[in-house]
Amino acid sequence: SDYHQQDEDRFARQAADQLNGLSAFGTHKIVLVAAAHVLGLMRSQLTAATQNLMLAEINKDYAGRSARDIATMLVQSLVSQS
Repeated sequence: SDYHQQDEDRFARQAADQLNGLSAFGTHKIVLVAAAHVLGLMRSQLTAATQNLMLAEINKDYAGRSARDIATMLVQSLVSQS
C-alpha cells in the first residue's frame, strides 16, 4: 500500500466534506485548484449545491509555493480560461 497516496486521498475527501459544509450557506463562490487525481476524487464527493457554487476547476499542483505565487498563478490561469 502507498501510505502517501492514502493520506492524499483522505485529505481530498475531507476537503470535499468541508466545502460541502460551507456550501450550505450558499454565500461563497469556489475555485477548486488541485492535481488531476485530487480533482477527480473531490468531484465525486461534492454535492450538487457545492458544484453550483464552482466558478472554476483548475488542474494544477501548487504544492510548496508561497501564497503570493499561488495568487499570481491563479489569476493567470483564470484569465487564460476566459
